[in-house]
Amino acid sequence: MIRILERSGERTIGLDCDGTISLSRFNEVLPTIEKAIEKHGTINMLFVIKNIRGYGFKEFAADVSFCLRHWNDIDRLAVVSNRDWWKAATSVENLLTPWEERYFDLHEIDEAWRWIEGEED
Repeated sequence: MIRILERSGERTIGLDCDGTISLSRFNEVLPTIEKAIEKHGTINMLFVIKNIRGYGFKEFAADVSFCLRHWNDIDRLAVVSNRDWWKAATSVENLLTPWEERYFDLHEIDEAWRWIEGEED
C-alpha cells in the first residue's frame, strides 16, 4: 500500500509505504506528485517505510524511471523507517543524487516532517 499522508502540503508530499507495493497503486499517487512538481518546480518528499513486500522488478523500474524523469525536481527527501539497511541506503543515495536525503527512525517522524518542511536544517 502507498498512501499520501494527511500532513502533505502543496510542495511537501509524504507517502506511507507499508505492505504490498503495487505498480497500480504507485501509478495512482504519481499524478499528485507530478502536479506538485509542475506547479512548484521542485518538491520535498517524505517516505514512511515499514514492512514492504511485493516490490518487484516492475515497481523498481517505475521508481527508477520516476527518479530519472524528476532528477532535478526534488530538493529534500526524508526516509523514515525502522530498518538499518534503509539508513545505509539513504547515506549512499545522498552521495549519488542531487537532492539532500536524510534517514530518520520511526520515532523521529515529527523531526523528519520539520526538516522536510524546511523548519530544521
